[in-house]
Amino acid sequence: LLELGMTAVEAYAHCDKLIARINALVSTFAVGRAFEQMHEKKHKRTRSKKTKTKTTKSKSKRDGEDDKVRIDTSEYTMQFDADKHSQWCFNPSKGNVIFCSAKHKWAFSIPSIAHFYHKHKKMNKQVLIQKLWGNFYFYKNEIYKKPQKHHSVPMFVEFILDPIWAIYNSVFVNYRHEEFTRWMKNLKISIPAREIDTHKDGATKMVALMSRWMPVCNAVLDAVVTQLPSPVLAQQQRLPAIWNLDGLPRKLVHALKHCDAAYDECVVYIPKMVHVSRAQLQHAFHD
Repeated sequence: LLELGMTAVEAYAHCDKLIARINALVSTFAVGRAFEQMHEKKHKRTRSKKTKTKTTKSKSKRDGEDDKVRIDTSEYTMQFDADKHSQWCFNPSKGNVIFCSAKHKWAFSIPSIAHFYHKHKKMNKQVLIQKLWGNFYFYKNEIYKKPQKHHSVPMFVEFILDPIWAIYNSVFVNYRHEEFTRWMKNLKISIPAREIDTHKDGATKMVALMSRWMPVCNAVLDAVVTQLPSPVLAQQQRLPAIWNLDGLPRKLVHALKHCDAAYDECVVYIPKMVHVSRAQLQHAFHD
C-alpha cells in the first residue's frame, strides 16, 4: 500500500500469485517425499526378489524361453495422497493464511472478517468464508462467479481491502478528523479519548483504529485453535520425539501422552537447545 503503491485490486492479485507460488513450493516437498517412500519400498522388494528372479530365469531357460529383460512397472508407481497433500497447502478460505501489518498492529483472516460481517451486518458467515477469497463478486445482495457489467471488483477487495485503503488514505496519509470519526462509527469501534486527544499525528490514530478493528491477537489465536491439533492429539506425536520414555512408569507415560490433569504428580519438561554441527553430534553419539 505505502511502499509499493499498489491499488487494492493490484494487492489482491499480488497476494493471490504469492500464495500460488508458496503452494507450488510445498507441492515439490510433498512429491519429493512421495518419491522417497517409493524408493524405500522398491529397495525392500529388491532383496526379496533376487532369489526369485534367479529361479525364474533358470526355469525359463529349461522351458526354452528367450532370455528377455522384463521390467515390473508396478515398482515405479508413485502413490500420491491428494487429500493429505491439500492439508499442507495454504488457502485463505481455510483460515490458514493471515494477512497482517506487524508495524501498524493489525491482522485478519478470512474467518475473522466473516465473523465481523456476520456480527455487524447479519451476513451468512459460512457463505462469506467460502466466497470472500477467489473470483466472487457481490452485486445487489447476490454473489456471482463472474464480474457483472456494472461491478467487477472481487469480494475480497470490496469487503476488506477497499476499507483498509480508505482508512490509510483518509487517516494516515492525509488525516481528516471527520473521516476518522466516520470510520469509528461505521466499524462500531470505541477508542479512549486519551489515545485520540494526546496524539495529533494520523499514524497513531490509524493504528488505534486498525488494531481494534483487526486485532492481531484474535487472528493469530483463531488460526492456532482451528489449524493446529489439540494438545491431546499433538502430545502423542511430539512426546516420543522430544523425550525418551523408556524406563518411565507406565501410568506416567499414559498421563503424559493423554494430558491427564488428574495424575497425582506434576511433570515439567525443560529443554535446553544448543546449536551444534552434524559432525559434532555424530561424534558425541559414537563416544
